[in-house]
Amino acid sequence: MSEALQEVLAFGFQTLQLHRVQALVAKDNVPSPKLLDKFNFRKEGTARQDYRVNDTFEDSEVYSL
Repeated sequence: MSEALQEVLAFGFQTLQLHRVQALVAKDNVPSPKLLDKFNFRKEGTARQDYRVNDTFEDSEVYSL
């Protein structure tokens, strides 16, 4: 995933000239925040009940670069 994210970020910032990239991560997802930290994403907070799984609304952690 590191190689893929590196390419995606390069394309986004260089080719598409994006100003910001945001990632939403499920609270129980352990590997993704580690990957985002490696690329200097910053945790901004929690998006409460922002998606639904079956009959339950769950939170996401919000990261940005």
